[in-house]
Amino acid sequence: MLKNALLVMVSLLVGGLLLEFGLRIVVDVPSPYPYSSPLLVKDERSVWVLDPEAQITMSNVVDFQAKRVRINASGTRHVPCAAKAAGGDDRRQLYTVGDSQTFGHGLADDETWPNQLQCLLNQRSAPLRVINAGVPATNGDQYLMRFTYLRPSLRPGDRIVIAFTWNDLTADTGAFPMEKYGQQTCPDEAGISSSRMPQPCLAKPKTYYQEKTTWRRQLFDSTGVFVPDLGSVRGFLETATFSSAVGFVALPKLKLLYYRFRGEAAKERGHDPAKFALNLKIAARIRDLAAEKGVETTVVLLPNRLFYDDVYYQAYSRAGVAFPERDYPRHVTRKHCEVHGLTCLSLFEALRTDQADRHNFPFDGHLNPAGAKAVAEQMHRWLLDGPLSARP
Repeated sequence: MLKNALLVMVSLLVGGLLLEFGLRIVVDVPSPYPYSSPLLVKDERSVWVLDPEAQITMSNVVDFQAKRVRINASGTRHVPCAAKAAGGDDRRQLYTVGDSQTFGHGLADDETWPNQLQCLLNQRSAPLRVINAGVPATNGDQYLMRFTYLRPSLRPGDRIVIAFTWNDLTADTGAFPMEKYGQQTCPDEAGISSSRMPQPCLAKPKTYYQEKTTWRRQLFDSTGVFVPDLGSVRGFLETATFSSAVGFVALPKLKLLYYRFRGEAAKERGHDPAKFALNLKIAARIRDLAAEKGVETTVVLLPNRLFYDDVYYQAYSRAGVAFPERDYPRHVTRKHCEVHGLTCLSLFEALRTDQADRHNFPFDGHLNPAGAKAVAEQMHRWLLDGPLSARP
């Protein structure tokens, strides 16, 4: 009996290894480290900013490779079309605040939606300069903290667009003391206030976010082997796709099956009305501070593929029965936007598609160039011919 059990275990192990090696011949395994070097540095105003004048590349192997990223001296991502924008230094500026979707994770400088928006504005000779103030891995609390970095460059007539993603709405910011942030100053505040562009106030010595290299990163860089997280089942499942071709092929499909047959989605972890309320309250705090500078703020809801892509929504919503509205982010924010008097616009219809992964990278999930273009086109319509056009 024991001999047979051991034989079965060995056979399964050998079969699994053969399957893994076979798949490796035809399937590339994604990289867990898409950035070629650290991206964020510490600003003295309690905020992380993009490393000024850095030039890095992004690659996850399977969705995007060798995508160049240029960071301006201002600590914002380069917007190539801004150099051709109409008007001089007195032109109005549109600050796009958000996370990796706004920054353009997986996209070259010219492919991000802020740059594509600037290109469209240039075609209409609109005297508006777009500043891409997006930063990966941030949420609403960091958007408020980053306002202190943007504030000195704001002028009456400028605009701020806060691109709220699903992660922003569900982030746990309950302990965030928002009243303490938004107006911190730099020791050289008078000097940087004279600039029309945001100016970093970097801590010295320069401090990078996640500067220390982990043993996993060292092993991966030297051997190409990534060891998954073995501390929990969830951690293992989230990291196994980076270490195994079998995991890369099978786990995303199993995840969709889990979504399809799980319990009531609205009661899943993260769907907490209290979190929605607090994060919109943070947006209102940004709006109030910006208004003191004569700047108008708009919240743009940028849904992820679980809502706008039919294939993912069918699974995530349990064939459409789990949510009261298909545009669920708009549904859960509607009353909070009204309570706080926020202008909130949804990009759901601009991204909605029945073609799987039309607007996002299949593995990574972030907006691909086509998705960024759809966002830029809708923003362009709103700015020139829609609900934003009449505003100063």
